[in-house]
Amino acid sequence: MKQAKSLSKKYVFHVVNFHSIQKTENEFLRLRHSIDSKLFDQLSDDCHVSFLKLKDKGCTTADSENNEQFFNGKNAFFHLPFKLCRYIKKEKPDILFIHGFVFPIQLLLLEFFMPKKAKLIVQHHAEKPYQHPVKRWFQKIAYSRADAYVFASKELALPYLNSAIITDEKKIHEVMEGSSLFHPQHKQEAKTRLDIKEEIVFLWVGRLDPNKDPLTVLKAFQKFKAAGNHFKLYMIYGTNELEETSKAYINAHRLHDAIELIGEVQYAELENWYNAADYFIAASHYEGSGIALCEAMACGCIPVVTHIASFTKMTEQGQYGLLFEPGDAHGLFKKLLLLSTLNKEEMRQKILKHFKEELSLPAIGKKMGTIATSLLQK
Repeated sequence: MKQAKSLSKKYVFHVVNFHSIQKTENEFLRLRHSIDSKLFDQLSDDCHVSFLKLKDKGCTTADSENNEQFFNGKNAFFHLPFKLCRYIKKEKPDILFIHGFVFPIQLLLLEFFMPKKAKLIVQHHAEKPYQHPVKRWFQKIAYSRADAYVFASKELALPYLNSAIITDEKKIHEVMEGSSLFHPQHKQEAKTRLDIKEEIVFLWVGRLDPNKDPLTVLKAFQKFKAAGNHFKLYMIYGTNELEETSKAYINAHRLHDAIELIGEVQYAELENWYNAADYFIAASHYEGSGIALCEAMACGCIPVVTHIASFTKMTEQGQYGLLFEPGDAHGLFKKLLLLSTLNKEEMRQKILKHFKEELSLPAIGKKMGTIATSLLQK
């Protein structure tokens, strides 16, 4: 029998991001990069982790303390990052962890340079297979060679299986794509900091666009208010494609006392908002995972979210939240009515425990380590 490779020795684990960091990248995206990097902290006892990234010229500098290496690049389909690939060839990593499915040309170049024994892991970030036949062909050639694929839910991998971009279902692993550094706080103290006086508080965090579907939420809460319920829904958002439409609906149905459009807030302030809220609302039709939902659960917020692949996985089929069908305002209204039957504190504690065991940085890092271990032992 072939002896398994010993992991008592250090191995080299490169995290590669072909998306070129832009000068205009906002604070939230920069913070997300920092948090995502911490997912791999759990591997540090077994390996040397380094983060290899492309960037616009002069837009950022490497952070040697966090093992970052930057290479000039741009976000173009046919961009060839030779310096990055030559660096990887010199370093001879054991494992390469690739962010995203939308850089097949870059990955094909990397595969030419990477050591033959190196293992390749690809993580999904909400992207879907290319529709353009030539780009789809490149995706098949580049990504079908990976040794493992990481999706928030196996259901999200179906388009890749159906397109033959992934040819072996056994290589698919379910791992959340990111986590949160937020912590649960005393709810009343959080409400006081935000000057929130309502007893029942709902929170929306997300873009105002058709995919996030704020109008389904507004229609459901109009019915909820008409049924005699007293509450406050706060809506926090950055991009505002449907802001005027949402305002018009609130004005037309006189919902000002029940629904408040907050707009954009500093990312650090979101922790207070999640902790002040009893329930988190999301009406998305599609998500690659659900970072806002993850942040809400980190603070013990009870999810009332759509029955889509990622949310269903994160809430364990609704065991840690309530699920409704996308676009179904009446279905959401019926779920809102059920909230009065819940033991909020008991559910909050269950959600916090679930987050710690499945969605936290240590939990995700452990899963990543298990995947790496299994690949190196083959």
